[in-house]
Amino acid sequence: MLEHGYRRVALITNAPLEFVSARERTGGYRRAMAAAGLDPDERVVEGGMDAASG
Repeated sequence: MLEHGYRRVALITNAPLEFVSARERTGGYRRAMAAAGLDPDERVVEGGMDAASG
């Protein structure tokens, strides 16, 4: 998305941040935003890994 000029990028995790995969995804998001010289949006939406959360 950043390569296409987007500057406001949201992050929706695939699981609560207790899961390694969600923490790694969040870290990757923050690193990519920093590399682009942008501040990450700290409002993270956590998924619940169930049908109700999507």
